[in-house]
Amino acid sequence: GSIASNIRTKEYNIAVWLARNILTESEHLYEGKSFSEIPKKETKAFAPPHERFKWNREIRDIKFPDLSVPTGKDDIGIPEPVRILLKSITKYLSDSLREMTVTISWPRGKGEQKISITTYLIDLNQEFNFGI
Repeated sequence: GSIASNIRTKEYNIAVWLARNILTESEHLYEGKSFSEIPKKETKAFAPPHERFKWNREIRDIKFPDLSVPTGKDDIGIPEPVRILLKSITKYLSDSLREMTVTISWPRGKGEQKISITTYLIDLNQEFNFGI
């Protein structure tokens, strides 16, 4: 009844709080680092009093579509300077952005509950090249 509902609400509130802490900690930890210096995946348990909860942080590449490829029915060619610029923009976005998802999990009954929060990391040190 209402006691079980209160316990679930408390667990979700704790999980959201823990997820936000991991996100904030990660953003500070990774600030100024290149993506090659950042682990792609990490999983740990929290220290007491939250030892029932585990966290998983995953960082994924974001692949943008090649904007230099013509789309549509006409299939009209894109002028070469515009095509080069669009290809450079696509490469820059793919190289400078990553998706970071933090998942908090904890046991609930015979199963497991999870919540996930996703944000994006930007490598501000990435060079933009006008030609490839």
